[in-house]
Amino acid sequence: MPVAYTLTLTIPGNPKLDAIHKLDRFGSWLFSVEAANNLAGNLAGADADPRDVIRFDATAGVYTPSSCGSGPSASRRGSTSTPSTWTAATASP
Repeated sequence: MPVAYTLTLTIPGNPKLDAIHKLDRFGSWLFSVEAANNLAGNLAGADADPRDVIRFDATAGVYTPSSCGSGPSASRRGSTSTPSTWTAATASP
């Protein structure tokens, strides 16, 4: 008997994923991308790069940076904030 699969996550912008992890909270995921991507504009104008971890919260329907890689990546994203500021501003309780 063939195995049936159910689609549970779609990611805009067609990024190639480097890693993905399903969280215990319903519909919540963590993932990273292989190359810089802004998820078709769903990351508020900032690109996530392979050092970053992105969180998807299905209840809110939003993609947010969960943690940012170290180094001068903020300037590569065109952001004026440091990665630690960006992470703190988007962290959820």
